[in-house]
Amino acid sequence: MGLREWLVPHDEEFFDLFDALASQIKLGADHLVCVFTDYTDISQKAIQMKEIETQADQTTHKVYDLLKDSFTTPFEPDEISKLAKAFDDVIDYMHDTCLHLDEYNIEATDTYMVEMATLVQKCAIELQSAVSLLRNIKYQTEISTHCIEVNRLENEVDVIRGRALKELFLSSDPIRIIKYKEVYEDLEMAADKCESAANVLSDMTIRHA
Repeated sequence: MGLREWLVPHDEEFFDLFDALASQIKLGADHLVCVFTDYTDISQKAIQMKEIETQADQTTHKVYDLLKDSFTTPFEPDEISKLAKAFDDVIDYMHDTCLHLDEYNIEATDTYMVEMATLVQKCAIELQSAVSLLRNIKYQTEISTHCIEVNRLENEVDVIRGRALKELFLSSDPIRIIKYKEVYEDLEMAADKCESAANVLSDMTIRHA
């Protein structure tokens, strides 16, 4: 890379990659809801989620590569790195959820899983909306509103997970307890990573407003 290319700001490229990651999270969340509401062909759906996760990994690596090659950035390098990692983590836990459904040979889901997956999808929608406004920091208030909603939705997931575990522990089947607990925790972690991404976004906009 020549000196001129190194010095030229890459703001739009970063924003394009952020948009791509947010879209991939939304795609993964939509697929996750599909998995739980149409619980068929789980092995194939797990493969499809892996493909989405791989695409997100590739986009994340593009962010890191661009960060390495950029002299000027729209935000602090550590903020960009944290945001990319938080987005990547969301997809990772979505993939883990599908993988465990397949590997553990879980024959049926329950309403708690459907509710939690739906809330993760809503988190993804809020994140995508927030990221779409990131190019113009004057939208700090609107971005913050979306981030606050992600936090609220994550709290709902925590509540549902608590109810799910309470009912699960009434079961006399230890294998079922182990399997279902893992899936509940995967979904909770997906929501938690959405909250982490929202927190990074919120901090970025406050710092640079």
